[in-house]
Amino acid sequence: LLSELHADGLAHNVVTLGAAITAAERGHHWELAIDVLRGASKDQILPNIVMYNATISASEKGRHWELATGLLAELPARALRPDALSFNATISACQKGRRPSHHK
Repeated sequence: LLSELHADGLAHNVVTLGAAITAAERGHHWELAIDVLRGASKDQILPNIVMYNATISASEKGRHWELATGLLAELPARALRPDALSFNATISACQKGRRPSHHK
């Protein structure tokens, strides 16, 4: 969808990219969430805390605690201040990442 918007000449912005990350997070597509977050700089968009939190939450749902903690660690370098959601999603990712998955 984002590539279609770009092909149609519509510029991405924080709102469209944030919505894409949130949709990826809700759909349990952590890979897509991280791709959108990392691709924001291509469009010269500075990710905000909402985009980071949604990506951390996607990492949590995917049981990727290493990714969640790495994203949390990036926030100060991006001049972003972690909030309760940042910490809670990272803690949850660490808890889930330690347990074996019982579903496929």
